[in-house]
Amino acid sequence: MPADKQQLTTKPMKSFLSMSEATPPEPLEGSGFKSFFHKWLNHFAQIFEKAGSETAAAEAHAEAAAPKKAFSLAITKILNLLYWPFFACGIAFILWILCDFTLPYVLDPSEYAAFKQSVAPWESIIGSAAIGFWTNWLAIKMIFHPRKRNLVWQGLIPARRDELVKELAGGISEKLFSGSIAREALQQSGLLRDVIDRFVLSIGNVTGTAEFRDDLRQLIKHEVAKVLEHPDTKYAIRDIAGNIIDNWGDAGLEGWIIKKIKPLIRTWIQDQVVNTLPSIPDSMGVVFEKLDEALDALPSYLARESAGIVTTITTILEKGLELIDVEAIISTQLSKMDEKELEDLLTGNISVEIRFIQTSGGIFGALVAFAVQLPILRPVLLFLGLGLWGLYRVSVGKN
Repeated sequence: MPADKQQLTTKPMKSFLSMSEATPPEPLEGSGFKSFFHKWLNHFAQIFEKAGSETAAAEAHAEAAAPKKAFSLAITKILNLLYWPFFACGIAFILWILCDFTLPYVLDPSEYAAFKQSVAPWESIIGSAAIGFWTNWLAIKMIFHPRKRNLVWQGLIPARRDELVKELAGGISEKLFSGSIAREALQQSGLLRDVIDRFVLSIGNVTGTAEFRDDLRQLIKHEVAKVLEHPDTKYAIRDIAGNIIDNWGDAGLEGWIIKKIKPLIRTWIQDQVVNTLPSIPDSMGVVFEKLDEALDALPSYLARESAGIVTTITTILEKGLELIDVEAIISTQLSKMDEKELEDLLTGNISVEIRFIQTSGGIFGALVAFAVQLPILRPVLLFLGLGLWGLYRVSVGKN
């Protein structure tokens, strides 16, 4: 085995061994292009897929070894459990306000005053939590609702729908998806390099087999014989041979003799040439030797030129993306969405975060009410706030 081919087969990618375990291809049915490509393209795809399975497994292992999620996500999940309690507090607070209008007419003034004094701290705490929660809830809802225009208020997103769609499309096409961005991403990820390496190993595993080369020889012989046996081919060969014979004969005695006899032998020579055509496919040994040499050198050649292949493909993809009006495509697709679909697009993946905004309003409102009602807690809350702010500043400094 040549040194460069041996080096290719011992590359770090261990998938070459697994590729050899691929299911053997089915016997070739017929000798045409269709059956040949159906057999060997399927086999190549199977080998290429096996080569990619190890890459996918390595990527999955890398993802499993990725850093753990931020602690704030765990805290948010816990605090969001207060969503429905705060929701209930809001309903209870509204009911309490309604009841408070009727209590002076039901209770004696002294009883009402004593009752109000006893519930005042809880009224303040529950009311502050409910107001903090419901105001944040209302503010978020007012961003998207009402979806239809009216005389009082329209959701901020629906009101800016056309402008927002244009800005989103422009921002995505400029900063997220463009030819230069795709080129940089492909270069940094090494995806194309990996695909080329897998392709080289797969193509070598296919073209290096004796069965593939036998099928290829059979295909070439069949196609050459089919061309040579066609009546148009025979007519063209006969015509070429006749034109060559017609041009025989130079000046002098020898040329004069040839000119005299060539009308007699012209048809016979044409018949002999045409009759030798069927034997040509079986006389292509030298051609097949050269073909074997080319197939032996193909994997190592592709490996040597892989960097250039990656550069060429990357450039083609970049130029192709530059010809596509990505902004217009994105703008058209966004314009087809109604207000609800646009809201789901913008908020569908951040529902936990939106719920935290609402819950945090209730938490901060309750903490402020506790500080007002229980002065002894004010230093604790103050130090807690300063501690969180200091932790934030330290983390920002580290970043």
